[in-house]
Amino acid sequence: MGLQAEWDPVGKTVIAFLDDTDAFRPRQATGAAPTPGVATVVLNVQSVWPDPYLPLLPDLLGPAVVRWDADTNTLVREWPQARYTPDAVRAGLTALVNTLARTTLAVTDWVVVRQLETEEPVPEAIAAHRSAVRAWTKERKATLQAASPAGLLAFDLTPPAPPADSPRDDE
Repeated sequence: MGLQAEWDPVGKTVIAFLDDTDAFRPRQATGAAPTPGVATVVLNVQSVWPDPYLPLLPDLLGPAVVRWDADTNTLVREWPQARYTPDAVRAGLTALVNTLARTTLAVTDWVVVRQLETEEPVPEAIAAHRSAVRAWTKERKATLQAASPAGLLAFDLTPPAPPADSPRDDE
């Protein structure tokens, strides 16, 4: 089924998006109220993504505009205000690099805290991994600043993997 919308044909308004691929948000209300006394219909939605489109940076899309296409009998969802400028993409990817670094380091934060509490040194593998994540973050940010617009579209966001012998929290 994919993305569908509950459509008010008189008010020409989307009442809710229906998405069978999103188990957590199968119905997303738009806040619009249907025209009183008018039956709504469910129609397929065709999304026309901007070119380029970076799914990791949804904030750059801006608000969606939905219009009725009588030729295809579908609703077309577009993002006319998408801001995929090099500076906006750079800022979004920089924020994403910071988030990835924080979440990657968070996996071993407890080890560092425990070692500080017990006054023992942090295991070498953990210390090396944390250092590698910090170096990766610094290198990725420098690469972002120097990247051409085309280079931004092919930017690698894979942080260093944690060591295989990392201690578990229950040890």
